[in-house]
Amino acid sequence: MEEQVNEILNHFKPFFHAHGGDFEVTEVTDDGTVKVHFIGECVLCVLQEKTTAGMEQALKNAVPEFTRVEAV
Repeated sequence: MEEQVNEILNHFKPFFHAHGGDFEVTEVTDDGTVKVHFIGECVLCVLQEKTTAGMEQALKNAVPEFTRVEAV
């Protein structure tokens, strides 16, 4: 599952980079939680919750075992 998660979330990277930020997947748990760490300008971004929701939707559409994204 971790490989699928990274493949899907890598599509978000250009948008993060365009705004001076980035993220890394720190963990994919057995219960399907994907933990991401925001970097740079994304750390204090007011749209972090919407971005996380977009990531969740993309993963829900592609990875059946996925349950949620958690910012850490």
